[in-house]
Amino acid sequence: MPNAEPPRLFDRALLAERLRRALLADAPGADFLLRRAAEELADRLSFIRREFATAADVGTPGPHAAEVLAARGGGFTLQLAPLALAAGRGPYARAVGDLEALPLAAERCDLVVSLLALHHVNDLPGALIQLRR
Repeated sequence: MPNAEPPRLFDRALLAERLRRALLADAPGADFLLRRAAEELADRLSFIRREFATAADVGTPGPHAAEVLAARGGGFTLQLAPLALAAGRGPYARAVGDLEALPLAAERCDLVVSLLALHHVNDLPGALIQLRR
């Protein structure tokens, strides 16, 4: 009989602790990759004419994606951060949640983005299914 639980490839508690430590260190320029990914997100969204009433940034380890979504305007923006420390202070709603157990109701978001976070999910197909609903 197959195991219903996906294998635990990543220690989520250890990853959260490392993220917390990195955020507290607040080293200038350490978020260069996140800033670059956010620039790419802004560029790609600039070609889309559709307005999204509800957009969510899920799991990005910083405010970068939520800031891009909020600056685009057009509706409600939610940042679902992995830690309270990772939440930004911009003009958007903030919540703390886990990519492996999303606290989002079905069909509530018109756009969901995640920068540099999905590669640490133990059950990637399950997380993508949750994001899609």
